[in-house]
Amino acid sequence: MTFPDFSDTPLSEFLSFEGRTVVVTGGARGIGLGIAGRFSEMGADVYLADLDGDAAKAAAKTLGSAARGLDFDAGAPDEHEILATRVCRETSRLDVWVNNAAIYPAAALLEASVQHWRSVMAIDLDGAMWGVGAAGRAMRHCGNGGCVINIVSTSGLRLGGPLLAAYTAAKHGLVGLTKAAALELAPHGIRVLGIAPSLTETPGFREQAATLTASLGDDPEARFAQRVPAGRVGKPDDVARVAVFCASGLASFMTGSTITVDGGRLLT
Repeated sequence: MTFPDFSDTPLSEFLSFEGRTVVVTGGARGIGLGIAGRFSEMGADVYLADLDGDAAKAAAKTLGSAARGLDFDAGAPDEHEILATRVCRETSRLDVWVNNAAIYPAAALLEASVQHWRSVMAIDLDGAMWGVGAAGRAMRHCGNGGCVINIVSTSGLRLGGPLLAAYTAAKHGLVGLTKAAALELAPHGIRVLGIAPSLTETPGFREQAATLTASLGDDPEARFAQRVPAGRVGKPDDVARVAVFCASGLASFMTGSTITVDGGRLLT
């Protein structure tokens, strides 16, 4: 299947997701919820899949009747297949799958346990692998093509900073997975793109802030804002708007790339 040519399509048509189905893992809060909200605004049926199923269901209610919250463990390989199958059964299609679920517990490299390493890899890299596979099979079955978006982080493009060795390694692997998946899924009309945010104001980051501040000796958010050209940390919606672009016809000739959403952080 070749990628469609939208050269004669009016720009006004590109941002409508009416009749399309979107899955966002880790969708109950933070970047995931921001992405789900924007796709919902564009008319998509959105599934918010999260380990905290109650939070996902509560978040879905705020987005309207076309949003559904589900219990979902990104570290369990079978759950990706179950989710993709359910979505296809209920909506007869799967257009966008966002691998957003991730953890980033802080740990000094010399003190990190085997369990620390494996738990990060199980969610941040393995989970994305199972998600790409499940989404790709479902999209191939539906025959409509589609787009898989991996939330990578700038930690996958440079050092992620102190206490984040496992997270940095996982995100570097995710950049490679994005490229490999793009090559293999292109014949089915499926595009695969990465989005690499820098420090973003999310509940997950705030939960780690005290540990990072104690280790680094200052507030990481304030330090980041001083160094980044944009002068502030990222917001979930900064990433969400780019996700909508990636999944839309505006990006129909893009696959395998990782797009930075970092306020210029990689320049410094």
